[in-house]
Amino acid sequence: MTEVLEQNGIKVNRKRVVRFMRIMNLCPKVTNYKYKRYHQNNIKEEHANLLNQMFKANDRNKIWVGDITYIPTQKKILYLAVFIDIFLHKVVGCSMDTRMKDKLVIATFN
Repeated sequence: MTEVLEQNGIKVNRKRVVRFMRIMNLCPKVTNYKYKRYHQNNIKEEHANLLNQMFKANDRNKIWVGDITYIPTQKKILYLAVFIDIFLHKVVGCSMDTRMKDKLVIATFN
């Protein structure tokens, strides 16, 4: 908010903006999420690229693709893991947790 006001030529202190926002019952959209760096010295197991970017299936339950994303909420960060069947283009499994651990993916798979 302070940056936008300064871009419009209004010089204002950050503390004043916070005070006015409190008076107007406005709360900033902020997340305390900090990206974590994972240990680079872990032994990485490489697997063969079986799909080779050819995302087409002849039958259902032959190819699943998955992803994990985070969803910031007012209280904490939630992680969402999803598996999608390539043939049906539908979600076949999903789960949420407050921690991004292997049990999240296992729960999604099950």
